[in-house]
Amino acid sequence: MNCKSFGDHVIIENDTALGILERQDLSHSGAVWQVWNGESWGDGESAELSVLRFTDYHVVPGLYLYRCTSGTTVQTSAVVKVGSDKIGWTFGNYRCEDAWGEVLTPDDLRFTYLWGVDFRASNGDIFTDDQIRFQISAALAEIERTLSYNFTKKIIKCESKDGDLEESGYRLKNHQGINIVQLRQVPVMSVERFDFYDYSDNKVANLLENIIVDKDKGVIELRPKGTCSFARALDFGFFGGYSFRDSRFPVSSGYRNAFKVDYTVGLENAGQVPDDVRDIVGKIAACKLLNVIGDGLIAGFSSSSLSMDGLSESFSSTQSATSAYFGARIKVYEDNIAEWKKSNAKRFRKLYIGVL
Repeated sequence: MNCKSFGDHVIIENDTALGILERQDLSHSGAVWQVWNGESWGDGESAELSVLRFTDYHVVPGLYLYRCTSGTTVQTSAVVKVGSDKIGWTFGNYRCEDAWGEVLTPDDLRFTYLWGVDFRASNGDIFTDDQIRFQISAALAEIERTLSYNFTKKIIKCESKDGDLEESGYRLKNHQGINIVQLRQVPVMSVERFDFYDYSDNKVANLLENIIVDKDKGVIELRPKGTCSFARALDFGFFGGYSFRDSRFPVSSGYRNAFKVDYTVGLENAGQVPDDVRDIVGKIAACKLLNVIGDGLIAGFSSSSLSMDGLSESFSSTQSATSAYFGARIKVYEDNIAEWKKSNAKRFRKLYIGVL
């Protein structure tokens, strides 16, 4: 699904028939999905579109999100900006309730973190919003790796490529008499699948009803119904009649792939990202952009001088083999980033539990 803004209208294109088309205005608080009824956007009946291309003339300056439903297929567009008004978190007019949204908008980068910087290269080319969004996404991913914490919403599947990430199974661990599984990703939004498998990789039972999840730490505690332990429950076939009583491998040994888990991590939407995290993402993205934009403004240029009839003029930039054109701002931002990472290194990390 491809959406492009042309100032006073938006064009939506799809490879197949669009079907039912909906729109959300992210610029207003409490925005909901509105459906196209053939004449306007509203909350009533929908008009199914059998065309590949639709032009939306019912727009005002703001940010829009589109989605189309055709049969069982639902496709959502990227955020589309209409008009020249500045829109973003730093301008107090960006909203994302139903959709995950953007941790920062291109306008946030252009007019706040890169205030006063010309985004037009010496040959006239303009750095596009899509290019800025790519750097914001890369900066957020860098922070997630640094903190071992997921801000963006991700679906994790066990031994399947249908989600955003693929994982292998988990061992069973025993911590002070409590059987637990420590998930690799946090924070946990929900657990969709928690299946127990035997040594031959045969499914034994669905244990979703027998778990307690610590969402912040990513720890799943197994609590069979009743007062017995998990191992004893298995011995006596409390899960689907399967029994380990005569097995030569005790359950407490924690063999590989005992549990296969599908779960969702991250925050509900970009509005839940803490302001200091949003700020540091902006500074990381700004450093990435300043390196590229500075060279685009004055590519490979360090200094020049002109002398004529006793008059002279000289110009020097900070650009050199070791310093970018915007080196001073980059240095300030990098110092801020390093200090923030040092102070927040353990702020979001999960608690690891070891078994001796």
